[in-house]
Amino acid sequence: MVGIALCSVVMAYLLGLLATGNRRIPLLDKLHIMETGNLYLWDDLMDNTGKPMRIKVEYDSITYDGMLHLFESYSNTPLIALVAYHIIKYDNNRNRIDEINYQHDATKVIVLDTSKANSVEITYETGSSMCKDIQGLCDYITTP
Repeated sequence: MVGIALCSVVMAYLLGLLATGNRRIPLLDKLHIMETGNLYLWDDLMDNTGKPMRIKVEYDSITYDGMLHLFESYSNTPLIALVAYHIIKYDNNRNRIDEINYQHDATKVIVLDTSKANSVEITYETGSSMCKDIQGLCDYITTP
C-alpha cells in the first residue's frame, strides 16, 4: 500500500515537471511539435540562464539597440528594459539622421513597449541554450 502511494506521488511529480515551463519544450521538439509550452511566446524566447542578450527594437523612425536588463513576462505585449543602449533616428526614407549613445552610461535604463514595434531582434550569447535550439533548426537548411 505504501509502495502504491509513493509511486503515485513520484509519477504526479514527474508529470507536473513535464507539463510546466520549459521542461516540456524538449519533449515537444522530439515529437516535432513546434508549439510553445508556455502561455506566452515571449517567455520561450528569453534565455533564463543568466547569459546576456542583445535586443534590437525597430519602430518606424527610431531603433533601440541594447542589452536586455529586465522583461515583463506573462503578457502578450511585454515591456522590456534595455541598458547599455543606443538610439538611432531615421527620416521618412530610412536615412540615419541622429544617433544617441548610452552604451557606457550605467545611469540610463529605457523601457520599451514591444507591442508597437515593427520588429524585435534578439541576439543570444554564443553557448546559450537558445543557440543550441536554433542551431538544430539551422541544420535543416540545405544550400543549393
